[in-house]
Amino acid sequence: MEDDINLLELIKVVLKHKRSIIIIVLTVTLVSILYALSLKKTYLAEATLMAAGSNKAGGASLMAQLALGVGGSAGNSNQILAIFRSRALAEKLIQKYALERVLFEKEDVDRNLETIIEALNNTVTFTEDKKSQLIIVSAVYKDPKLAADMVNHYIEEAGAYIRENAFTAAKRNRIFIEGQLEGVKKDLLESGKELTEFYKTNNVSNVNPMLDVNVSLEETDDRVKNENSEVEKIQAKIDDMGKRINQTKIVKNVPQQVYLQYLTVKRELLGQVHGLLTQQYEMAKIEEQKEELNFQVVDWARVPFKKYKPKRAIIVIQSFIMAIILGVFYAFLREYLEKMKSSLLGSDRQINTK
Repeated sequence: MEDDINLLELIKVVLKHKRSIIIIVLTVTLVSILYALSLKKTYLAEATLMAAGSNKAGGASLMAQLALGVGGSAGNSNQILAIFRSRALAEKLIQKYALERVLFEKEDVDRNLETIIEALNNTVTFTEDKKSQLIIVSAVYKDPKLAADMVNHYIEEAGAYIRENAFTAAKRNRIFIEGQLEGVKKDLLESGKELTEFYKTNNVSNVNPMLDVNVSLEETDDRVKNENSEVEKIQAKIDDMGKRINQTKIVKNVPQQVYLQYLTVKRELLGQVHGLLTQQYEMAKIEEQKEELNFQVVDWARVPFKKYKPKRAIIVIQSFIMAIILGVFYAFLREYLEKMKSSLLGSDRQINTK
């Protein structure tokens, strides 16, 4: 019975101040409608990526070197996200696509680099779905096409940035073997030419004639640098010839048959070395692919057709509900103040009567 009386009292208070409640609800709702209509439409463009590659020793190196502006390696979603969020990549995009004109329409806005990067970070975001382990690149912008373009440009530049800067241990090994293989190929071809030339110009004999063989391993540069005068060029040639003479090591009276055997064995050894380096080179390329930081684009960003924000209906509905709560609160607060005032006036009258 007491609960029913309290509920009736509450209803009486609401009905008593219903005029004030209606005014509050109408005012707040009208303001929310005007506010919702004033908001500009924005569109959401999203792309999804999947990290590829292994997480080997080069990973920590890339993140440390990325902060210094040099290369390294990485292999998981967190490291790819760090690259997407890096200042170096943001600066590259801003400079290449003149994003300050896109992010700031007003000419009087301070367009320093820090402000532009902050605006870009507020427009384009990078998150990871923990369940699917997919990386989501999204942009919210008033122009749907530009929103999609910003996302796709970010992905393209991130891929290029990784290819340019990632320098793993496997890649260094591959480059070293590649250089060695090129040198062996050159030596193998030169040995073939040398062997052919020997057959062409000599009648092979075990005893006679004899040959003088240069066994020096040092190489000299036959190219003459660009000197300023003809005299200097001639002097450079003389100096180069003197250097060759000093570096030449001659074994005299070598029988042609022995020298032919030497050339044949040398070519066979070079062939074996070439085969070994070729195998190592192919293995190094496989290891480089395993260790290389990479990502696969699952879905590129497409131009959105439906607006992302503002959700005007939700804004108005939420404002309407909040206005009702505010109006009821105002009614009870006003009722409470009126009772307090009546109580104080009643006390004053009793005191005056006494």
